[in-house]
Amino acid sequence: MKLLATALAAVVLAMPAAAQDFQGPWVEARLGWDQVEGSSGLVYGGGAGYDFKLGKSLVLGVQGGIAGSTIRECALGVCANAGRDFEVLARFGGKVTDTSLLYALAGYANGRVAANDGFTAIAFNLDGYRLGAGYELAFNRHLFAKAEYRYTGYDFDVDRHQVTASIGYRF
Repeated sequence: MKLLATALAAVVLAMPAAAQDFQGPWVEARLGWDQVEGSSGLVYGGGAGYDFKLGKSLVLGVQGGIAGSTIRECALGVCANAGRDFEVLARFGGKVTDTSLLYALAGYANGRVAANDGFTAIAFNLDGYRLGAGYELAFNRHLFAKAEYRYTGYDFDVDRHQVTASIGYRF
């Protein structure tokens, strides 16, 4: 497995990084740190989007995603989980170099919370807004990586913070 990872890294690093226009459809896989109301865990999921080039260095995009979380808290025989999370976002950014993009995110998020006391299970959805910022680096015409910070303000004053890393493919 280490040999495969090393070989993949060598191939990616050896590819010439051509100038990018950051335009068109893309997909990504995402992993990172997740915190909801003081409880932390991992966030994992993916997204897809479409970017539009505005002039020589600006980009406007739309994206959707779904994620899960490992956050689980138990007290007094009741356990609560931060469940799936849907998002629909817009992003706006500018090229920092020929192969990198700095951008801001804004949009809608819907998170699910589930609780169980061993006898009864309930789940409910929280609607909210998501704001964030990120940096995208293109390795070549198709392969890219991202780092993002995301804040979500849900109903009932529930806050979520995420720091994520993604690897993606642009078509």
